[in-house]
This record gives sequence, C-alpha cells and structure tokens, in this order.
Amino acid sequence: MPNVADVLHTTQDADGEVRQVARGHPVEKTQRSGHKRNPPGAGPIPGRPAAVDTPTDGFARDLRMNCLMCSLLVALTVAGCAAKTATETRSQAQGRNVAARFAAAVLRGDAVAARSLLVGGDKAALVYLVQRATAPWRSEHASIQLPARRVGSRWTFSYLGRRTRPDGSFETERGDLVVFVAGASVRFFVFAHVHMRFSTHHDAQLLPSNR
Repeated sequence: MPNVADVLHTTQDADGEVRQVARGHPVEKTQRSGHKRNPPGAGPIPGRPAAVDTPTDGFARDLRMNCLMCSLLVALTVAGCAAKTATETRSQAQGRNVAARFAAAVLRGDAVAARSLLVGGDKAALVYLVQRATAPWRSEHASIQLPARRVGSRWTFSYLGRRTRPDGSFETERGDLVVFVAGASVRFFVFAHVHMRFSTHHDAQLLPSNR
C-alpha cells in the first residue's frame, strides 16, 4: 500500500486556503482553520449561527438610553433653575435699591427726589402725598433702621426720628414706611405703625427712670 505522503501533498494559496493535491488530480479545497469573516451585507455563514440580540442585550441598551435621557434632563433643569435664580436675584436687588432710595428721600424731606421715583409722580394727588410725607423731615431727618423687610413687591423700612417744636418741646416718631415697587419705580407708599411721643426740654434731661 503506498504511503499517504507519497500520494497527497498540501499547498496553500494566496488567500490562505489549504489545497490537497493528488498526483495529477486536485482534491476539493479545504478552508483554513478558523472562521472566515463574513463580508458586510452578506447573510450568515453556512454552518455558523447568526448573531441574535438576547433579552439582556436589549435591556442594557434601553438602560443606557434611559440614563442618557435622564442626564440630559438634569442638565437642562439645572441650567433653567440657574437662569431663573439669576433673574430673580437681579429683580430683587433692583426692587430693594429703588425702594431704599425712595425711603431715604422721604425721610430726609426731599420731595423732588421722591417724586422722581414714583410711577406718575407728576400727578396732583401724588404730588400732595409726597409733600405731606416729606414736610416733617426737611430740617431734621429720620434714620432708617436696617435691614429692610420684603414680602413680594412690598418693602418695609422701620424709621425713627425726633423733631423740635418752636416751644422747645420734642416730638419723637417711630414707625414703618411701606414701599410698593413695580420694576424700577415705586408704585405706592404708606406709613404704618406710627407712634408719637412728646416730651419737654426738662424731660429730655431726666433719666428714663425719673420721667
């Protein structure tokens, strides 16, 4: 019986395929060891199962997508809140500034400055109200007790001031000046919780326990 090595010999072509050749009669090609890559767009390789998404793969893909959407929503929410907070902070600072300027003008007796901050400050009714509010403080100013208190668009300033009467007696007034703002202007104002105390020059020289 002839030796197999004498009958067959093996060659390998440029594609890496192994060819067994009998003397004078080529034998059918044999694919090299390992799996050959399936070209893109081609169907599954015969004898090799096609890749199929398992339920676990689908769940992981959905989870990644949900995480991405949640991250995007969180980022948008944070950005929106930051913008809203910045806008509210600027609006609040603007309201406090105009209210404080108005209160200071009234309590130092400056009717012109106070009217310039009022909405429609040239109207006769408002002109009268501002003149009446500022008149007692033209010569002797009241002091504002900070901090101011805010509720919505309403700012409340507590104040304290003393006025001297022509007969030498004293008049001490304390209360709250409530200022309603609208943007960069004052919409309205009113005095609240006003308390007056009268005393003579002699009373001013006495200790509080002897009055």
